[in-house]
Amino acid sequence: MYLSTSIFVDLSNIFYGAQDSVPRLSSLPIIRLKYDNLMKLALAGHPLDQAVVVTTERVGNVAALDAAEKAGFHLLRSEPGAFTGRKQNVDERLQLEMYKAAAMRPPAQAVLLTGDGHRGRDADGGFIPALRALATQGTRVELLAWRRCCSAALEAAVLEVGGIVNYLDTFLSAVTFEQAGRRAEPLNLRRRRHLPEAA
Repeated sequence: MYLSTSIFVDLSNIFYGAQDSVPRLSSLPIIRLKYDNLMKLALAGHPLDQAVVVTTERVGNVAALDAAEKAGFHLLRSEPGAFTGRKQNVDERLQLEMYKAAAMRPPAQAVLLTGDGHRGRDADGGFIPALRALATQGTRVELLAWRRCCSAALEAAVLEVGGIVNYLDTFLSAVTFEQAGRRAEPLNLRRRRHLPEAA
């Protein structure tokens, strides 16, 4: 059975997580994301319903964001805050898109690319309630994250609703490349874990 899949990407977390997680083959390169392989990894052969990326203009560069759009991602841009220079309400915007999907047209399957769990003292904050909202509507949930950047609370919440976690580290040679060095390799999905087929 091929399940329509919605993809939700926290680009700041995935991009900066790659800088901390991917070994360098040359001195101080910028690690870039190979967006077409990220799309293939998230879909794993299933048809695409929607692929939403929330980002600030400071993440990556114009060429990188163009590559994301060419790969089929829909970019929702947020400008950095005037006072802090930091992202403003980016996570909340992506969570809103997840809630909208749950309320209006729940996808058969949802893949979230982030490692962010919750903020502050609220153990059920961040992406966790949005994931649960999708699961409550019958959506099967998957998480793609860098291992060292993945919140234990978020991972536990995904498993709690019957979802699965795949670490991007397993596919780093295909989903990343160095700006002036290593090229991305072809994506091999054999090591990707899948949810069991729906009954």
